[in-house]
Amino acid sequence: MPTLCELTAKIVKAHASTTPMAAGELIHEIQRVYAVLEALEADTGAAGGLAEKNAAPGNPAGAKAAAKDT
Repeated sequence: MPTLCELTAKIVKAHASTTPMAAGELIHEIQRVYAVLEALEADTGAAGGLAEKNAAPGNPAGAKAAAKDT
C-alpha cells in the first residue's frame, strides 16, 4: 500500500500536469492534499464500516454510493 507521501505526490503530479501552478500554489496543493489524505486515513474505520453496511446483500451499489458521499 502506498504511503501518504506517495499518494500525495501522485495526486498533485496529476493535477499539476494539467493545470499551470506557481511554486507557492504547488506547495499549498501538496499541503492540502496531504492533510485531506491524512484525515481520510484517520477516519478509515468509520468510513470502512459505512461501506460494508451499504454493500450488504440487496444493495450491490452501496459501496459506490458511500464513496460518492465522502
